[in-house]
Amino acid sequence: MKAQIQKLLSYYQLSAADFAKVIGVNASGLSHILGGKRNYLSIDTILKIIDKYPAIDLEWLILGKGEMLKSRKATPELFPFEDEEIQKEVENESPENSIKPPEPPPVLPNQILGGLNDKRKVEKILVFYSDKSYDEFINSE
Repeated sequence: MKAQIQKLLSYYQLSAADFAKVIGVNASGLSHILGGKRNYLSIDTILKIIDKYPAIDLEWLILGKGEMLKSRKATPELFPFEDEEIQKEVENESPENSIKPPEPPPVLPNQILGGLNDKRKVEKILVFYSDKSYDEFINSE
């Protein structure tokens, strides 16, 4: 783990003391690693490093395997195509040929709030947002 910490310090151009301050740990823990007195970081320290530097690959930090930084495409494709012909077919599919779901019937505010048999009519709806703004919707029925 010493090599990983040294590479982090070099990459981010930080001293061990500055790095410890940034991640919020005692500098002596890092100096024990860098001095060879200890070979591992606590899980708490590892989580703090990942929290402050989310681009760092966790497997690299713990095991030294792979690259220091996560790749740009960190998540695999949801449904990767194993067959190139199928992939080309899907990519070339025109929108006219694709199946579209039917449009749902329009729902009026009174059907949602009052039901179909309710004689009351919704006149106004106010929506308040967290930034203290609001929208006002007035029924024009």
